[in-house]
Amino acid sequence: MVDDDPTVSNVVSAYLTKAGYDARVVADGVAAVEVWQQWKPSVVVLDVMLPGLSGLEVLRRVWGWDFGDSSTVTVHVRRLREKIEADPSDPRLVLTVPRTG
Repeated sequence: MVDDDPTVSNVVSAYLTKAGYDARVVADGVAAVEVWQQWKPSVVVLDVMLPGLSGLEVLRRVWGWDFGDSSTVTVHVRRLREKIEADPSDPRLVLTVPRTG
């Protein structure tokens, strides 16, 4: 669980623990990359708006890593509309999708 909001991370990690997962919580993108590198989780719940590295930058850094069995990543953004309206030029709010074909 990667989220800088302790309320969100506590609720989600409690749910994951109850579901039988070994839930670990980090609050920023740099820590997420470090933990991901050492631990190789099977499920990651990743906030997009994080201090340090954004959730999208975290994904860019781990994209080519070998995880053996596949990892599932769920990306979430709380209050996205308010964040875009507050600063529409914030580069962390821009999703870059690679072109295919």
